[in-house]
Amino acid sequence: MRSGFPGSLPQVFVGKLSGDQILSMTDTELETRRYVKKLRESYLQFKDCCGSRVERSILQLLENSLTAIHKIERDKNLRKMENILTTITHGDSHRRNFLYPRTDGLALIADWQFWNVGIGTYDLRHLLGSLRKVALRQHQQELVHHYYQLFAVDPGNDYSWEDCWLDYHYPQQGIIDNLFMAVWQDAGFNWKYDRWIPTLHTAVENYYDFKFDLLKF
Repeated sequence: MRSGFPGSLPQVFVGKLSGDQILSMTDTELETRRYVKKLRESYLQFKDCCGSRVERSILQLLENSLTAIHKIERDKNLRKMENILTTITHGDSHRRNFLYPRTDGLALIADWQFWNVGIGTYDLRHLLGSLRKVALRQHQQELVHHYYQLFAVDPGNDYSWEDCWLDYHYPQQGIIDNLFMAVWQDAGFNWKYDRWIPTLHTAVENYYDFKFDLLKF
């Protein structure tokens, strides 16, 4: 089965977005601060409502991660402004947003509510990092390399595999963001515990799989 995402979008849009387009889709420092404030408020609401049902160690991880979010968001905006590998991103690329063919053919992605611009691996880490089966998540590097090879066929490509892998797994590119998906699902979409708890556990497992050190932030 072939997929129209994430390979085709980077091939079409990388290096094609204008400076004005990038600027219009990049948060200002004020907007970044507002986002961080909203996230913190949503987390406190989440903790007040559901904290008794979540392991203390997970709540502590979320609270520790909050201190890193501002820097993560600021660094994302700086990467956008470089406008080197910037492309169209979906923003919510979990497996349920794909339309799969009944037979061999092209898989399509739906629900573009959160589309933006960014680095292609931002969507990829959301897709692969949200896989609930540990056996599948263990193959993330292999799958990211398959994605990278879509760039490698371009003779003008100077994107190294090392840079691609760093873009994918470094926390600035979103592994920490995934920890807060359950918070948004609870506070923003009013999902019930049974719906968001698997998302939270998967994100926490994926975080520890990569052995991040929040002290770096």
